[in-house]
Amino acid sequence: MDAPVLDRATPWMQLVQASPDGILAFDRSYRYTAWNPAMEHISGVRAERVLGRVAWEVFPFLKEEGEDVYFAAALAGEARSTGDRPFRVPESGRGGFFRADYAPLRDERGEVVGGMAIIRETTQSRNADEALRMQARVLESMSEGVSVSDEDGFILYTNPAEDRMFGYAPGELVGQHVTVQNDYPPEENRRIVGEVIEALKRDGVWTGEWRNRRKDGTPFTTYARITALELPGRRCWVCVQEDITEWRAAQAERERLIAELEQQAVDLEARTREAEQLKELTAALSEAAGVQEVGEVVMQRGVAALGADAGVLALAVPEGEEIEIVASIGYPEAACMGPGRRWPLRANLPIAEATRSHEAVLVESPEAWAERYGAYTHGGSRSAAWAALPVYRESGVSGAVLWTYHAPRPFGPAETALMLTVARLCSQALE
Repeated sequence: MDAPVLDRATPWMQLVQASPDGILAFDRSYRYTAWNPAMEHISGVRAERVLGRVAWEVFPFLKEEGEDVYFAAALAGEARSTGDRPFRVPESGRGGFFRADYAPLRDERGEVVGGMAIIRETTQSRNADEALRMQARVLESMSEGVSVSDEDGFILYTNPAEDRMFGYAPGELVGQHVTVQNDYPPEENRRIVGEVIEALKRDGVWTGEWRNRRKDGTPFTTYARITALELPGRRCWVCVQEDITEWRAAQAERERLIAELEQQAVDLEARTREAEQLKELTAALSEAAGVQEVGEVVMQRGVAALGADAGVLALAVPEGEEIEIVASIGYPEAACMGPGRRWPLRANLPIAEATRSHEAVLVESPEAWAERYGAYTHGGSRSAAWAALPVYRESGVSGAVLWTYHAPRPFGPAETALMLTVARLCSQALE
């Protein structure tokens, strides 16, 4: 005999109605006799639409999913539990997963008169579990290294990319302090890690480049983003980092090439300017008449072309034991470097040495002068670097040009070659 719909006024049914879990009951004909508010919430179907009706007539999916077996087991006096089962209620549009515990209902004689089930919707927990599994798969497949450490910097988790990046076996970094990964001297390491942790406590995030060290000692650089993760009762740090060693090397090479191209452009501009200045110097020298005019042209245009602060042209006197300034530019009167000034050919001076040796004499600083000639006496001159180039005539070396600079100056090959060209043009004009 089928059991009637259970009376909601009984104490037992009041408990059923108040239960946060879904509770249903059915008679031996599989007709629902109880359907509490929690079941209404889970299914989206009101009790009056269910009570007195056969279970799978209301919810066809029950037979499709084999749930009728559990109904039958309860009527056979057995208690059974299901795993997560899918449900879909077209009438309400509700769907998801549930888990059920079935048991028989007996009368006062112990006869099975129906069954009951406690239903727990597991959609949310199942989705949460699925989300966790997906997050785990994401972490496992990421190319960036991910680590989690506690507030004191001890590592709690590393993903496979982190282990590979640092050369450790899976789980080997867990329990170690983050400083084991860093490539800074111990004192600097402690200071930097302390500063980062303070920034995390203050701002909740830190980003920047980090010098790291693999297990085998190989240094490398990463770009890291560290954020705070609040967990129940404690705070952790999540670090996501990417190895940028190759990128940094490529960037450095790119910057080097750009600098090289820029320097080539500067050099080309300088060579073009020098060529124009030499062309103008050649033209001016072709019109110069006499030694005095040649000297003046070389001084004026040579200083401009070479970026010198002063210069002189000195030629050997007929007797051959002295050299005499025939033209000068840029020297103060106190320096006594005007036309007519003479020095012995054997004097310990760059211009005399160039005249004697037939070679360029380059003195890049007062210290270099002192090493070569003894203590430097400026005599009113501000010179701090000197370049003397021999001047030739058909009869041989007949003098030298001297360029001076107010600051120490390293004379490179290109600049020396330009100076020699100016001296050669001067020699040709003197012929």
